[in-house]
Amino acid sequence: MALTQLAGPTATRALAATCWAATLLLGLLHLPYPLNGDQALFLHMAQAMDRGAVLYLDVWDNKQPGIIGFYWLAGRLFGFDAIGVHLAEWLWLMAAAGVMAWAARRGLAQPWTAALVPLLTAGLAYWCAGDWFLTQIELLVSLPLAVCVMAGVAAQRQPSRATTWHVVFGAAAGLVALFKLVLGALPALMWLVLIAMTREPGPIGWQRLLARRLLPTALGAAAVLAGPLAAFVASGAWEAFAWTQFVYPGLALREIEAKPLRMLWRHGSWLLAMALPALALLPIALRDLRRERLRLVEAL
Repeated sequence: MALTQLAGPTATRALAATCWAATLLLGLLHLPYPLNGDQALFLHMAQAMDRGAVLYLDVWDNKQPGIIGFYWLAGRLFGFDAIGVHLAEWLWLMAAAGVMAWAARRGLAQPWTAALVPLLTAGLAYWCAGDWFLTQIELLVSLPLAVCVMAGVAAQRQPSRATTWHVVFGAAAGLVALFKLVLGALPALMWLVLIAMTREPGPIGWQRLLARRLLPTALGAAAVLAGPLAAFVASGAWEAFAWTQFVYPGLALREIEAKPLRMLWRHGSWLLAMALPALALLPIALRDLRRERLRLVEAL
């Protein structure tokens, strides 16, 4: 009997419940993990900001403001300590897993594959991550990136509300940039793929593309970025912020000595280990992609 026949509604719900339970438990087990290195610095800066310090003037780091803002919000909600930060991270990653599961149920042909999503996203991250990788930028951007995926799927499924979903997409992309500017390339690539796969009658003219796709996305991103930028201007930290984001990286790169390739493998092997279980679903994804091939070619 085929796997798709075995995975009926009851079995799929049981699989989803099991994956969610395992994911929730894995996250809760990481709550007491200590903070060190960058994490401890972020918490120190968040505490200073809570006492009135201005980011990039009174306290400084070369990171984008999103990660410091996350630690500040976590401290305000749950306490300025390791458990408070990890609790906020747990809720954040569970939300990311939920958003991805929502998108998978609507974007994948087989419901049982969507049931695995929580375990293959947040659950796998917790399984592989030690204390050093927790509450780092690369984990926390998973939620806004998941929202980008959700908005893209929804825009495809609901053409009449595509403009609204592009605004949501842009807002999530703006949040990614607040966490790490270079990672803004990921939602940009997602958006280009979404545009290529958009089903519209006839050729898509530039004016219609601008009005119905690009402009709403840009407005969503601007709405998210405007608040922090206005705060830096109001506090007098605008010049320090701009120097940190756009001048300092180039200066720092000149001071970094070349590292052997084994350093790349050491740091990249952790990410590879996280991706390997998810690659088991690649044949299913490729099969669904073949079904969309004609649509993509016609759009292009």
